[in-house]
Amino acid sequence: MSILILTFFLIPFVPDEKIIRLKLLVFELGVFLSVFSIVALGLKGNGWTVPRSPLLFSAGCYTVMTLLFWGWAPDRTFAAVELRRILLCFGACLACALAVRDEISLKRILWAWSLGAWVACFYAGLQRLGGLGPVMVPQMDRVMSTFGNPIFFSAFALMSFFVTLALFFLEGEGLRRQAIGLILGFEMMGLFLAQTRASWIGWTAGVIVLALGWGNRPKALKVLGVVLLGVAVSAFVSRRMWFRDQAHLLIWRDTLKMWMASPWTGIGLGRFHIEFPQYAGADLKSKWPQNQFVVNYAHNEYLQTLSETGLLGFLSLAAVIVALGIFTARLLKKDSKSGRAGTFKLALVSGAAAILVQEFFSVDFRFVISSAYLFSLLGLLAGQETVSVQWPAPLSLGGKVAGWAILLLSFGIVVPAGGNAHGLYLAGLVRLYSENGEFRTQFLPRTVAPGLLPRLLKPYLAEKRVSSMPDFFDSKVLDAAKTIADLESLVKQYPKEPLVAERLAYVYAKEIKRPDGSVDPIMAEKALTAYRQLLVLDPARMSAYNNMGNINYTLGRIEPALQSWREAVKINPGFLDAQLNLGKVLFSLGRLKESSEHLKAVLQIDPHNDEAVIYLKRMVE
Repeated sequence: MSILILTFFLIPFVPDEKIIRLKLLVFELGVFLSVFSIVALGLKGNGWTVPRSPLLFSAGCYTVMTLLFWGWAPDRTFAAVELRRILLCFGACLACALAVRDEISLKRILWAWSLGAWVACFYAGLQRLGGLGPVMVPQMDRVMSTFGNPIFFSAFALMSFFVTLALFFLEGEGLRRQAIGLILGFEMMGLFLAQTRASWIGWTAGVIVLALGWGNRPKALKVLGVVLLGVAVSAFVSRRMWFRDQAHLLIWRDTLKMWMASPWTGIGLGRFHIEFPQYAGADLKSKWPQNQFVVNYAHNEYLQTLSETGLLGFLSLAAVIVALGIFTARLLKKDSKSGRAGTFKLALVSGAAAILVQEFFSVDFRFVISSAYLFSLLGLLAGQETVSVQWPAPLSLGGKVAGWAILLLSFGIVVPAGGNAHGLYLAGLVRLYSENGEFRTQFLPRTVAPGLLPRLLKPYLAEKRVSSMPDFFDSKVLDAAKTIADLESLVKQYPKEPLVAERLAYVYAKEIKRPDGSVDPIMAEKALTAYRQLLVLDPARMSAYNNMGNINYTLGRIEPALQSWREAVKINPGFLDAQLNLGKVLFSLGRLKESSEHLKAVLQIDPHNDEAVIYLKRMVE
């Protein structure tokens, strides 16, 4: 319980940056530790009290369907990204449903969420002002707080508003309610400053749901009228926002074309950004040139789900919405006239409805934080069910031992190393092993151990290792002038010796970069000439083609660079460096399908290649 409270409070403090995604890491670790502790406590005690809720059941079905689509996927590399997102969503839903079983625990979660939201919205206000007094922050017209994007921040502010509203209904009179009212004001400010149209549409829908379900209908209608008037005034004040041209209609049109190519099972889980370019119309390509913009998402969660997983996957997502409708119908039937007990639940339902409406117009659901927050909200609602089941029956000693073993292995806490890598992995961060009779410890091992935690940490550790790697041209040859003079003399003595020619070309290449970082074109041409002479001596020297590609790319000659790397791959498809270079440069050109093929080839050669992992991750960010 305390882990969830800390997680919801801390997430808004953590910055979100592409690739590293520290905010996501905090959420994933928080959910991971929460689920682990819940399972561990159940094994220690007598099982788990599980609420009998359509919300929890539908979330489980959605997760199972995603797992099946991952198993069927033509490309599990991209499908794994979506599977990971849905597993986090279900984990958040389950953790909230099992941990929040009374009003006190619910209040603590809502307070942690709301206080974190207040911090995020306060910082958003500072971004709009450019700072306050001695505190200076980057000034922005569209604020994003710590969420890396105005759309993602507005989705968070949208859900947080209704969460804080539920807390307002739960708390009695006094200073606490006044503090909650202040937080609501900051959340509205953050929502306004983010200038995201989809969030305002979602917020209006959420308020309508709240008003229609309120037991005091005359008062609710009056409040609704005032709110809608306020929305109209706000829309007029921010009218420029409503007329931004973002080509959403063109993307939706072409997404439907893509769905029609495979209406039942879709193009493959997580493959939208790979397959979409071949369905994009000429008008969309002229508006968003492929070498400048990558259409990663459909900007409509329902269309994206339809295109990737067809009607079967879409129905599993629709089941979650239907379950929310069933929960709401039961709530209105039983609790709507029971004062605060029904009203705070209705506020949470309204928050879920608001974000689901927003998903008709926005991309933020593919931002893992947004979808995980929604399923957390559904878990908080599921935890309020009055009917629950005890599962399983009390375990025997043998059952508990087996349960602990499965828990530690599946979560990757303690995993024996298989194959030739004898020893143990601890949480995927430390490898303990014996070599030549000596006991050794290896921190941050490159090989990824089985289990949830090592898989969770894999992309973050890969980024850390890659960021510390020097560039080829950054390392220099000691006493380069003398080395070059000696090698040039050797080449004259042994003009038909490939090894000597290759060494001279290599040293030329190392000296391309000047101390100030600029490129020396004369030295670059010397290196290219030396490599061409090497290829005359040995036409199958793939390293020469690879290094020629590197030099041409450094000089800004993209097509010659690609051609050189392709020649290297033609000689040896298992040449990792050339495959990786092709994947990285094609990615920069927006040619994602070609890029992904080369990056997948890299992972077939080296399943733990950090750069390939990172670039495949970048394709969906």
